[in-house]
Amino acid sequence: MSVEKVELSSDCFRGLLGHSFITSQEEVLGILFGDYDEGVVRIWGSKSLQRNCKEKDRVEVDDIQLSEAMDHAEELSRSIQQASTVKGWFHSHPNITVFPSHVDIRTQHALQSLGREFVGLIISCFSRDQHNLEKIDLIAFQTINNKAKSIQVEIVSPLKLLKQPELMIMHDCFDYLLEVQRNILREEQQAYESTKRNVNALGAVYNASLFNLSISRLLQKSLLPLYEYIKQKHSMDKERLDRIIQENKEIEAKLAARAAKEKST
Repeated sequence: MSVEKVELSSDCFRGLLGHSFITSQEEVLGILFGDYDEGVVRIWGSKSLQRNCKEKDRVEVDDIQLSEAMDHAEELSRSIQQASTVKGWFHSHPNITVFPSHVDIRTQHALQSLGREFVGLIISCFSRDQHNLEKIDLIAFQTINNKAKSIQVEIVSPLKLLKQPELMIMHDCFDYLLEVQRNILREEQQAYESTKRNVNALGAVYNASLFNLSISRLLQKSLLPLYEYIKQKHSMDKERLDRIIQENKEIEAKLAARAAKEKST
């Protein structure tokens, strides 16, 4: 069983891309859900993970969260009425090339024990090309003989992957990005709680100030921009829906007029 291609839902990719742009200082990661059919891994769902290490060039998948992701796959299967399993992982490469590092290759090798069709996705962001224009790169890969094997990846419409795409609305990219915000908040809270042990009064005040600063930055640079984007997207979608409804009414009126004319003749 070998993977020849990855088909990634455009809605899922939108969520992963938004997650990648959360920070330019550290890598972020998530788990991918979908199925496998005749050499093609099809991905339509994702789940954000908390980071057990926050470094610019390293990120690892926690065993406990991986187990929770498997439970989430069962929940997703019931919700969209389509079998969904853990089929891969994703992480970002901020300010560096998209190619897998030796840590990525080792992590991918370990995760492939879950299934030979398990794939890794990497999004490179905050990079610029030779013309100083911002660029985004996406690759899919597996580990073969301790080396990275590149796999073709195609971004496709959810309509191609899902039997009932309307059921995916509760697990779309916006739900994913909200979970990203929750995980970032949990990371900050856990980091703050870990500083409360064996600290004097001055240190406690300093740590509390840093925590407040971190939360303020989260609101300013992440949560509020996401909120504004969702509002704008809702407004655009409403305008589009109103336009479609009006067009449908005009078409129905024309069909009714044509039917009446044919009946009279």
